[in-house]
Amino acid sequence: MKDLYLGALPDLALTRVRGADARTLLQGQLCGDVQTVDAEHSLFTALNSPRGRMLATLHVLPADDGFWLEVNADMMAATVQRLRMFVLRSDVQFEPVAPATGLRGLMGEAAPDWLTQRNWPVPAAAFMVTHGDGITIARRPGRVPRFTLVGDAETLDSLPAIAADQLTDAWHAADIEAGVPTVYPATRDEFIPQMAGLDRFGGISFTKGCYTGQEVIARLHYLGQAKRSLYRARTTGTAAAGDRVLRTEGDSAVGEVVDARHDGDAWQVLTVIQDAAAGDSLHLNNASLFDLQPVSGQSAGSD
Repeated sequence: MKDLYLGALPDLALTRVRGADARTLLQGQLCGDVQTVDAEHSLFTALNSPRGRMLATLHVLPADDGFWLEVNADMMAATVQRLRMFVLRSDVQFEPVAPATGLRGLMGEAAPDWLTQRNWPVPAAAFMVTHGDGITIARRPGRVPRFTLVGDAETLDSLPAIAADQLTDAWHAADIEAGVPTVYPATRDEFIPQMAGLDRFGGISFTKGCYTGQEVIARLHYLGQAKRSLYRARTTGTAAAGDRVLRTEGDSAVGEVVDARHDGDAWQVLTVIQDAAAGDSLHLNNASLFDLQPVSGQSAGSD
């Protein structure tokens, strides 16, 4: 029997952005090209500091009269506060959505069949979008099919909960497996987007014009040499975002944890580390880091 999970995602928060100037505001602050967000496409990108480091990772989805911003729940308030700094006299309104309202996660091998049975079109590829009954359906990357459902609260509330108590953990595992970086309070303003592999998802534009942090991000792209990249690994010790990865010999810091989750007798870890240290013996919180593998298909580096 195929797996299926459907339910709320309490680790994620949702805000609606409306107004005639909403696209212009987001285009000037996010490193991805917001012009690509339309009825068929969403965008996974980042809000960055002038230092070119990520302040938040965002999933930007189309709404009828603006955009949905899907952000880690612990980062939403700071993210909206930061974006509001640049509104000035622009016609932009931010409307936070109450937790567990307007957002659901659908995941599992049976997820495409579940959508088809409701006559909701299945998005064909990661971050592509379809629509059905007032719901926007955006596909997320990963080996196992999974979808963000946003939109009409009444329709979402009418959906059944299916293995909902297992969804958050399965979703988190899928993000780590797919190399999807999440910015947490402990890693805010730490990683340049390329280091975390955001370019793998089309989350960085080098042609769209000015945005906050562009100088550093563009300099790395055009002039930098690859020095740090995103890796998956495992450890038998504890792990959390922001923890330092050290060389076993000399205890020098060579990287930092982006994300981690407990998995049986070990922890799955996403970490940005120096490429030169990838072949060394490494440890995290006094436990060895093993099964270190680069997240493929990316260009990464450091300024």
